[in-house]
Amino acid sequence: MSIDPSAAPDLLPAPQSSVGVRSRTSMRRLGFGILLSTAAWAVPTIGTSSILLPAKIALIDPDQKIVVLGLITALGALSSMLSGIIFGAISDLTRTRFGSRTPWIVTGAILAGIFMLLLSTAGTIPLLLLWWCLFSASLNVMPLTAIIPDRVPAAKRGGISSAYGVGVLASASIGTVLAAQFIGDPSAGMRVFAPLVVILPIMFVLIAPDFSNVGVPRRSTGVRGVLSSFAFPRKAPDFYWALFGRLLITLGSNMVGTYQLYILTDYIHADQTTAGTIISIGSAINFVASIGGAAIAGPISDRIGRRKLPVFISSLLFGAAILIPFLVPVPASMLFYFGVAGIGFGIYFSVDAALITEVLPSAEQRGKDSGILNMANTGGGVLAPALTSAIIGIGIGFAPVFAAAIILAIAGGITVLPIKSVR
Repeated sequence: MSIDPSAAPDLLPAPQSSVGVRSRTSMRRLGFGILLSTAAWAVPTIGTSSILLPAKIALIDPDQKIVVLGLITALGALSSMLSGIIFGAISDLTRTRFGSRTPWIVTGAILAGIFMLLLSTAGTIPLLLLWWCLFSASLNVMPLTAIIPDRVPAAKRGGISSAYGVGVLASASIGTVLAAQFIGDPSAGMRVFAPLVVILPIMFVLIAPDFSNVGVPRRSTGVRGVLSSFAFPRKAPDFYWALFGRLLITLGSNMVGTYQLYILTDYIHADQTTAGTIISIGSAINFVASIGGAAIAGPISDRIGRRKLPVFISSLLFGAAILIPFLVPVPASMLFYFGVAGIGFGIYFSVDAALITEVLPSAEQRGKDSGILNMANTGGGVLAPALTSAIIGIGIGFAPVFAAAIILAIAGGITVLPIKSVR
């Protein structure tokens, strides 16, 4: 049965993921809050993982920097993935007058700020690994991915997801540009990022507070019931198509994005000053391109009632962006990479964020299920550096990395096409 996208939204059957959805604040206010909460993790995480962490590793162990970066980012992503599932499930069971997510957002923000400061003090690889893993885990104590399915009706999620997409992409550009100013002193950059990860989530809960859920009954009671709250969904093929599609796209894009500094210095052979300049200019280009893509794609997706086609188009743009420096290894080619990838990221993050909320199989377990879907992001973070390091480590250079990243990104777009519950 097909659904006419021109039909009035209130005449359409509500998907399971939109059951019980309501917001204490207006959608505009909530959207602004989502921008802030997104920036809280995206600015420090992307800026640190793509620039400051590689720079600090190069200072501590320059001979093994690629292998060490792969190990640290992979283990950090693994800790993030586990934390997201565990605290997503715990927040589903939390009952307070501030709602189920708010206490964990505040707790995670404070912990993340502390661990970012400790990361700045690390002078050895083991300490760098420890504090990065704890920082990554603390970010996912905050169940931010559950906010949209919790509080936004399905028919409006494309527009609100654009706020999320703009937040991710603007924050990525801001974080990268800001981090690039501290390539020579990465610890100072980490100290700049630490207050942001504390202040912005707290601003979110003040600007867009949630309802009390003290009287809401828990779906699961008793030891067996609580343990079942952590189980993966069964008989939910669309959920897993969305999961694997996001995993492949994230893996392909991270294989290049995480190593942009080393690609410039080791593959394109730019000096560190030139690399910093290219990253700063490219991030500005990426910012403009991604914001444009995100601002347009989400509302258009709502209007035409389609999510899968824009996601597929974004995967093709990812592949095209990666192809540019692969075929033309000069500094200027990275600027074209940032521009084309920016448009792709804008479309992808604004529309895919809406798509995944519409394949959640349980209205009562949105936090846990959103945490499982977030495995795709963190899983890409685990596998991308490991795969890239393995390819480079056997002495065949960056060229196969580009080829693999292109294939994976396009495959991720193809993987969302079999989803049946979303057009």
